[in-house]
Amino acid sequence: MKVYCGFDPTADSLHLGNYLGLVALKWFQLCGHEVFCLIGGSTARIGDPSGKSGERPIMSPKVIERNSVRIEESIKRILGPCVKVVNNLDWIGSLSFLDFLDTIGRKSRVGSMLNRESVRSRLESPTGLSFAEFSYQLLQAYDYAHLYENYGVTLQIGGSDQLGNMQAGVDLAKKFRPDGETLHTLTFPLLTTADGKKYGKTEKGAVWLEADRLSPYSFYQYLVQAQDADVINLLRKLTMLPEESILEAEEELLEAPLSAQRLLAETLTRDLHGEDGLASALKATDLLKPGSIVDRSQLSSELLLSLTGDLPVVTVNRKKLREISLKSVLLMLKLGKRSGLEQLLKDGHGYINNQRLEAGDRRISEDDLLDGQVMLVGAGKKKKGLVRVKDEPGAR
Repeated sequence: MKVYCGFDPTADSLHLGNYLGLVALKWFQLCGHEVFCLIGGSTARIGDPSGKSGERPIMSPKVIERNSVRIEESIKRILGPCVKVVNNLDWIGSLSFLDFLDTIGRKSRVGSMLNRESVRSRLESPTGLSFAEFSYQLLQAYDYAHLYENYGVTLQIGGSDQLGNMQAGVDLAKKFRPDGETLHTLTFPLLTTADGKKYGKTEKGAVWLEADRLSPYSFYQYLVQAQDADVINLLRKLTMLPEESILEAEEELLEAPLSAQRLLAETLTRDLHGEDGLASALKATDLLKPGSIVDRSQLSSELLLSLTGDLPVVTVNRKKLREISLKSVLLMLKLGKRSGLEQLLKDGHGYINNQRLEAGDRRISEDDLLDGQVMLVGAGKKKKGLVRVKDEPGAR
């Protein structure tokens, strides 16, 4: 069987919710089926109204193209070289409006389109629904018809919120070839918590799959903090672990708290960021936990620089480095107020590279830098930040 799942390039990285579709495709691969990933280079310009209370922001073609390239690279890294990646810009981009009406519009019925839940909910909302968004389901439907006609794809998979659009694809393909093969759709439940909330969001946004959008450390930390009520479901949906291992993890939940969470976090971090990414995440976890005392020999500039998205960062001019005290740096990082930091340092609770200083403040120096680039500073055991050094004039 040939099966496909679609991804609109609305960002330059896929997120944890998208990964559910990639895991489903992995299972099809293991069973010997041929898998396709469709990148919506055309549909991203419209925006899927499903599950949205308003119209998506308009994206420029250049941004969509850049996102498409990144997402294709990510898909091939996750699914391997055997996956077939296609972009609907190749067949929709050149379609004129008259061709669209003649090819797709004639075979589509407005009544069926209005009955889609994604359409009805938006029509009843204060924002309404634009004609462009209303037409989105026709473009997605045409994708299925095109893949069936040109590649022999007979199964589309996707999240349960896509059922209406997916069924529209089956209907349209049948009208193109009434005597064709039977086409199928398969939906999977969206990634949610036990209380029904959408899973995969943090205070900073989505749980991205690319390391330059979310560090392996932050990715690991998000998963290792999963609730007991969610972790077994996540192990089943997001990993390829055998059922025996998952049942064993479930049994250990009461006796070994967080054991299942660590299994989830380590497995997914390894799957997406490799052994090096997992090692980096584990080192950072040890480094940043409150009260951690890590020997300087175990620190590296590479490790600290990988945490610039996770910790507050201040950049100083190398020429002014010797003029700056630890207290000044902690103030710049907003790790406390002046009076509180003065007392904290007086009590001997200042840290440089996780090493506790003797009572009092002191100036920082080149010797504190790792590879002449960066240092870790702390105000007490919990509040930590990074100091980067630049040679450019005017850096602060």
